[in-house]
Amino acid sequence: MFKDTYSDLWFLLFNIIHSQHLTIRFHKVKVHAQNYWNNYIDRLAKSAHLSSKCLQILPHNLYSIIPQYKQLFIALPLQSFVKDLIDVLGWNSFIQLNRNTKYWHSRIDWINTSRYIQEDKCSTSTSLKSSYFKAKHVKLLLEELPTMQFLKATKSEVYNDSWTCSWYPQDKSFQHIWTCSQLIRNISAIMQHLHSSLFKDYQIASSHLTFDNLFYQHIISYSWWWKYKYHPHELTFINLIKEIIPTDLSWHINSIVNSQLITMEILLNLYYNIFNLT
Repeated sequence: MFKDTYSDLWFLLFNIIHSQHLTIRFHKVKVHAQNYWNNYIDRLAKSAHLSSKCLQILPHNLYSIIPQYKQLFIALPLQSFVKDLIDVLGWNSFIQLNRNTKYWHSRIDWINTSRYIQEDKCSTSTSLKSSYFKAKHVKLLLEELPTMQFLKATKSEVYNDSWTCSWYPQDKSFQHIWTCSQLIRNISAIMQHLHSSLFKDYQIASSHLTFDNLFYQHIISYSWWWKYKYHPHELTFINLIKEIIPTDLSWHINSIVNSQLITMEILLNLYYNIFNLT
């Protein structure tokens, strides 16, 4: 039941069994054994499948057996629901941190952000390499890279105030890594590469796409996403580096490819490139 994708049909079946006071006994039948009742059920299923009549599903409020969460019916596969619920509770705890007040009112695609952070393009199985990349994703999100500011706060006995940026006498904070004026040329080159890679992904998904497509132009010209500066309210390139996915970015990509699955793949490639290049 936790992995089943036809929850509504199962709950309807349970409702019939319960309301009719039926007792079900399961007997294992070998496949292709020419069992009479097994063949009979096969004929019924095929007949219903080819029938032009529609199956009328009862409204949820008539179900006597269906799982609920906070008095709301769960009409989704339970495994996916539990996984998504755990993710939501985790993100809620993350957003409540004082350092994340800017995200309280920002339009963020938390679902795809969560999927990306938990995604591992390098491996489909659990490994030390996979764990390393996922740990780094989380450290980026939490701004816990070993910057000078972070090291001074965690190892003050080793890193004192004499440790500063090589070019400017200030703390090398998480924001300063990406906004230092000495790195502007490198960051600009990275952005150009990202725009080019994004367009190539679009063309793979939609061969008729041209460079002057309005949705694509909006993405690469949206001022805040590609600014290498910190802002207390707007989502900038620093937030993209932290692997935060703006809702508007997801929406514009989906407006081009018209597929949630392809949108997710393009987002994965985009943020995978950001992760590697920065």
